[in-house]
Amino acid sequence: MIFTMAWRNIWRNKIRSIIIMLSIAVGMFAGIAVLALYKGMMKARTRTVIDSEVGHLQLHHPGFAEDFDPKFTLRNGSQILQEIQRMEGVKLAAPRSITNGMLATPGGSSGVQIIGVIPGPEYAASQLDKKLVEGKLFDDAKKNQVVIGKKTRREN
Repeated sequence: MIFTMAWRNIWRNKIRSIIIMLSIAVGMFAGIAVLALYKGMMKARTRTVIDSEVGHLQLHHPGFAEDFDPKFTLRNGSQILQEIQRMEGVKLAAPRSITNGMLATPGGSSGVQIIGVIPGPEYAASQLDKKLVEGKLFDDAKKNQVVIGKKTRREN
């Protein structure tokens, strides 16, 4: 009996009921659309970070994540790299050396992250060669070359 009365009360004012139903439907649609857009953006960002920055997996010394101290290196790093490259399912493995540093110029100084790479494997792992907008890629004949980002260049 209570359901019958409730049903009649809903349709007592049809315009009001239809407006409320449409408002709920539009709100639900908008909420679902925003959540789907956000989820797609997060998936795209995750894919971009994996493909061009960090890769699927990184190996570090257990103490390295605390403060990026250079003393926390992997012993026998080249041997570990070769073992990883031989594993089934591994498409690519590239060595990197990461530390924090200070960049000082006549205009000021700022903290920077320094990443040491071997050009060939790094080009394949992070598409570094495709990201270069200005300047030259690493030259095999030269040692101790540096590539800096636009933001770092502007700040100093």
